[in-house]
Amino acid sequence: MKTIIKNGKVYTIDKDWTIAEAVVVEDGIITFVGSNADAERFLSESAGDEVTVIDAAGNTVLPGFIEPHVHMPGNAYIALYNIDLFDAKTEEETMETIRKFVEEHPDRESYTGRGFMSSVFPGVESSFGPRKERLDEICPDKPMVFTDFGGHVFWLNSAALQEYNITVDTPDVPGGIIEKDPETGELWGTLKDEAKVLFPVPEYTFEEHVESVKWFQDFMSAYGYTAVFTNRPASNPNPNPLYDVFQSIADEGELNLRIVGAREIKSIFEPFAQIEEAAEQMKRYPDGQVRARTAKYFIDGTIEASSGYLLEPYLPPAGREPGFCGSSLWETETLKEAFVKTLEAGLNIHIH
Repeated sequence: MKTIIKNGKVYTIDKDWTIAEAVVVEDGIITFVGSNADAERFLSESAGDEVTVIDAAGNTVLPGFIEPHVHMPGNAYIALYNIDLFDAKTEEETMETIRKFVEEHPDRESYTGRGFMSSVFPGVESSFGPRKERLDEICPDKPMVFTDFGGHVFWLNSAALQEYNITVDTPDVPGGIIEKDPETGELWGTLKDEAKVLFPVPEYTFEEHVESVKWFQDFMSAYGYTAVFTNRPASNPNPNPLYDVFQSIADEGELNLRIVGAREIKSIFEPFAQIEEAAEQMKRYPDGQVRARTAKYFIDGTIEASSGYLLEPYLPPAGREPGFCGSSLWETETLKEAFVKTLEAGLNIHIH
């Protein structure tokens, strides 16, 4: 099957920034970029073949976009099944979105969602994260867990803290923070980074994973994306991308993205075993539309969680002690050894 796009402003992105008029695609492969006249020659040579002709009418034609960092299926789980806070740009909008969802779904045993921004809350809440009492006011008797827009801050109500046995005596998880009120020592209501292991993540069926990935790829395709570099699913402790889900969709002939995945390598686990698993995944998915090629190292947290590792101290509004710069999650020598092993295994290195 051939597709001919003509009368366009085709950005080739070659070294001379050539702008062409036409593109010919044969069986999913671009075989020609050039003038309308030459494209017409392809059309005349294709008599009897199935040909789709698209008149770009002078509009811009671009190569497919590549998304260099995403957590497939992105926010699909939230958009399809939970509380979506990504459009809430103020403290009031955040609280009202949560309140409205709870009122409309009173029979749920628990509530979860994602997308809030600590920065829209006043005072030290912009650094520590919003207080648990804000959620307690809306739902005091059922667990509520929300993940911030970046996936590093987790906001729980008192019922969730009690359900998951998180108390003032719970020790900090390596690489994680349990925020406490600096004046009273009581739980603030937020956990950060690796402290997410203290509570369970929502579980989804294989069919729901498939539905979510298809929702995500439809969203990306609408914006012109044809390939993505993906990490684990958002807010999920599983360090691996959903390779089996991606491959299942590819086997059905319904995957329209090229996917390169990265397994997370974390300091709280034995590094060489993680590298070996990433190498095995590379053997399992070496080429085709789904490829495992990369090891992603978590070396620090994020600025919004005050857990990013900085060259200079955080400013006083962050609410940290003077001189606080964050810290690396890895011992330097251990990290060097792990990098060497990763490269020897033929994997790429990606650093957070």
